[in-house]
Amino acid sequence: MESTNLFIESIGTKDIAIARQLRMGSYSLDLLLKNNSSLEFLTDAKRYVVLLRDPIKRFKSGYYHEVYVHRLKNTNLKRFFNNPPTWSLTKSKDPFYKEFINVMIELHQSISTLIESQLIFNKYFNVNSWVISEDQKISHSLETLSEYDNVYFTDLKNLSNPKFLNYLNWSKVTEIPFPQLNKTKEYFWDFIDLFWKEYKQGKITDKKLINPLEFYKDFIDKEQTIVSNIVKKHKNWLEF
Repeated sequence: MESTNLFIESIGTKDIAIARQLRMGSYSLDLLLKNNSSLEFLTDAKRYVVLLRDPIKRFKSGYYHEVYVHRLKNTNLKRFFNNPPTWSLTKSKDPFYKEFINVMIELHQSISTLIESQLIFNKYFNVNSWVISEDQKISHSLETLSEYDNVYFTDLKNLSNPKFLNYLNWSKVTEIPFPQLNKTKEYFWDFIDLFWKEYKQGKITDKKLINPLEFYKDFIDKEQTIVSNIVKKHKNWLEF
């Protein structure tokens, strides 16, 4: 497909730029732009590189960012995730467990309660878009992007690969920073999994709660199929 009217928020040069996608190395690209005057923020590059990662990992990264970084990190609950949970959340006498349960109930009564601050399901993992602008007015599905001749794809991990930097040929850029910010707390998912296990057993609440990983399972599976097809078959897949 021709690239007419293809606008993607990206960072790079007029010749080639990397699409800026939340939960896909966006902080690294922002640092790169800040520290390199030869690069610019643009929407009309000749070629784009779209970063890919396992959809479930991207989804879980956004979920973690929303639940822990924006809701729990600055509360007393942050200490939970430094150690594994006890065998039961509901039978523990630790008052922090009850507080954790209450926060989870509050967050998961509807999808809307999870998108108030960071819009996890719009910006981080939109059900219609793989690449979306900051104002959410310009968006592209992964399936549509794969039809453009000037859109290339590579794995997110290649941001730190010198061979990828050579491919970009940004003469004044010697490296792409790849800091590990807000690394997932070791036992975060143990607590989340135990919460949903006990919820299904009827031990948490009588209220109907929504588990986002189950709610969007079909969509995540579809995206996984598209990603796999791009990696295995697309002519513009970049392997380094």
